[in-house]
Amino acid sequence: MHCAQMEWRLMETTLKQLNTVRRWGIYHAEREFAREMGDPCLGVVNAQNKHEAEIKAWHSGFSGPTGIWAHPLPETPGRHGKVKP
Repeated sequence: MHCAQMEWRLMETTLKQLNTVRRWGIYHAEREFAREMGDPCLGVVNAQNKHEAEIKAWHSGFSGPTGIWAHPLPETPGRHGKVKP
């Protein structure tokens, strides 16, 4: 395989990953506070990236005294990476 073909496949794969909607868990931003609270998941949102997930969570009313952050959740079997928004 030529170098140009490998680069094209890498770009194609990257674009597919960027356009994939996935599930994000919303958590307290301050790690020590979250640990003391039992590290609860405040909610789940569907988004294409971390920034979009945090904005959707904030607009949905998820909040905490130390702020929030999003972390990608593992894909569940049978979903094949596709999540309905």
